[in-house]
This record gives sequence, C-alpha cells and structure tokens, in this order.
Amino acid sequence: MTTEMKTPSISAVIRQAVDKCLRQNIPFALYAAPGSDHYAFMASSPTDEEYLNDYDSAEGAFEISFFAHSNPAPIVILPRYSAADVLALNDNIQYPGADTYPAIQSTSAIAYMAQVHELAKATRLMHGKVVLSRIIAGKTQGPAPVDVAMKYFEGQQDTLRYMFFTQETGLWIGATPELLVSFRPTDTSVGRGRITTMALAGTRSHSSDSADDTWDDKNVAEQQFVSQHISTCLHEAGLDTVETRNSTLRLKNVEHICSMFTTEGTAEQALKLREDLDPTPAVGGYPTDTAIEMISYFETHERLCYAGTINIRDTSGQGFNTYVNLRSMLIAPESDGDYRTAIRYNIYVGGGITASSKPESEWLETAEKASLMLDALSCSGNDSNPAITTLYDQINIETQEPSFSPSGPF
Repeated sequence: MTTEMKTPSISAVIRQAVDKCLRQNIPFALYAAPGSDHYAFMASSPTDEEYLNDYDSAEGAFEISFFAHSNPAPIVILPRYSAADVLALNDNIQYPGADTYPAIQSTSAIAYMAQVHELAKATRLMHGKVVLSRIIAGKTQGPAPVDVAMKYFEGQQDTLRYMFFTQETGLWIGATPELLVSFRPTDTSVGRGRITTMALAGTRSHSSDSADDTWDDKNVAEQQFVSQHISTCLHEAGLDTVETRNSTLRLKNVEHICSMFTTEGTAEQALKLREDLDPTPAVGGYPTDTAIEMISYFETHERLCYAGTINIRDTSGQGFNTYVNLRSMLIAPESDGDYRTAIRYNIYVGGGITASSKPESEWLETAEKASLMLDALSCSGNDSNPAITTLYDQINIETQEPSFSPSGPF
C-alpha cells in the first residue's frame, strides 16, 4: 500500500542551483529514488563528454535515452558539480539553449479517439496491443519550474521523481513508477549481482476497496502481454527467475497491475536484458516491431524522452537502476530564455490499446494520468489562468465514439 509522503522539499542551496542552471543553460539533474524523500542534485558542463559509452567510468551518472533508441547513445549528466559548486560558477557564462521546444497544439479528442477506434480493430487482428500517446500543450504564467516539480512530486513516494535539463533534451519533469531493470552487485569479484525487473500495465482510478486486486479482462490482457515479453527476454538472457504474483500498485491518483521478476546474474546479462526489454509492451506494444510501426504512423508528435529510459549509476559505477520515463512533461520558457515570465509545456500521457479498448474510456484514462501534472502547473494559485482552464475543459469534454476512422495500413 502506498505510504503518503510529506510535502517534498529541497534545500535553499539546491533551489538556487536549479534556478541558476536554468538561467545559464547548465545541464543538471535533480531526483529522488522510489521510497525516498532525499533529493540528489548533480550538474555538468556542456563541454563535458556528451555521449558516454564506457559504462565502467560513469560512476553516479544520470543517463537519458529517447523512446525506441532514437538517440544513438545515452545523453549523460555527469556528477561534476554539486549545488554549491554551481553557485560558485561565473554568473556571466551563458551556454546555448535547448535544441527541443514544446509543440504548440494538443492532440485533439476526436483525433485520439479515432486512432483508438482504428487501433482496436488492428490489435484484434494481430492479437496484441499498441500503446498510443497524446500531448497536452499549453502555457502558463507564474510558477517557477522547480515549484511545478515540487508540487507534482507531492505524495508520489513510490515513483522516481526527477527534473533534468540538457541541451539535447530541454527541461523535463516527471514521476515514473516503472522500473525497467535494476542491477545490484553481490559478488564484485565475479561481477554477479541481483537483477530485478517489473511488469507494470493496466490502469484504473483508485478502487473504493483498498484490498481489491480484481481487475477486468482488458487490463489483465494488457498485463499479460508485458509479463510474457519479460519472461521471453529473461530466458534469452540465460536467466532463471522468480516472479511474484500480480498485485495492485496504488499511486496517488491511479492504480496499476504489477508483478516483479528477480534473479541472479552478471552485469552483462543485466545489460542485455535492458536492451532487449526497451521498449517494453507497457510503452510500445506487442509484437514490438509492429506496434512501433503503428505508433510512428498514428502519432503526429515526437515522443523524445517520453517512454524512453532514465538510468542512474551507483557511485561504484557497477550497479544501476533503469526506469521507463512515464508521466512526464517537457517545459520551455515562453520567450527570451526566461522561465520566470511564462512557460510552455507538453504533457505526455498514453494508454495501451487492445481489441476491447473503448475510445472514450481510453481518452478519460489519459486525462486521469495528466491530472496531477495539470494541477502542478497551476500551483501559482491562479485558478483563472486561461491556458490551464482550457485544458481542463478539453480533457473532461463529453464525447462519443467516432463514426469514422483514419485511412492507412493499420
């Protein structure tokens, strides 16, 4: 059962360092691991090595990969500077801004539900699933990005909470519950350790019964695709595993079906497993190649970091925790590189489409997933903010199943 977390907080020094990094475009990461309320901060210079393939030398690194390996190697933030180090840097140095910028237009309800309608038919024929995502685009005045992050992190102790900026990615804020692969060394002399992965799929609003682990057939089918794929990848990596029974992971606003897989193996096996699992059916679909082709056809936005991975190395450089980047948003200053005046954002959310998916239900599921991020963006207390109000109206719109479907091969 989820333990409610006290309001998250960071020190004044870290807050000032984050603000300075955003003003001067200094790459940084701020994060807290699942189950912890301790926020780690690190920063590095854009002149540091941007693409790092030597994992043995990446002690404590924060590594970012795009969806479906669309960047050739991880974008790495090295722990070069502490918060105090950042504050001691020259205030007059201005590094280049981000190469990415949020899209201006949201995915419309009609378009999304038409896509769900068509994909439900396609998945019936392929006996699989496709994860379809959408974006909510807007702008807001008032809240500083760090305040948006701290508001969003409230009560989400069971997730990896993070905020990071690099020139390649821009500024992202997220809280993801999904572990892809963890490797914890147990015998460093032979390079062996404990390997853990997670099958996480199916979504619903909180059940009125906190002990209710009974799920409908549609959500159970979603979970089975993920579990079967993980079992196959573990076998191909030569790993014998122990799987827990399905349980319900209760987060702040939604619940998921979750099962854990644990085994013992080498770091090389853990890395192979991570490569084979990414992207999992929980964020791509199944069969994987067909699902990604469908995503490329139907989605009109780039996922970028959404549904990619975040990998955090331990201080020895041998162990790591890799997470799937869910429930996240891309943020950029409205103009002149100043986040203090107004910010533009893209909220990324998605859902697994199977043969039994209903367009309106899928739309409402993504709206529920987006609600905490929208709440955080309005944390200035200005309820009359027109951009936020418009988006709430949009996600709660009354809609019907579309009577048409887009043309195309799927």
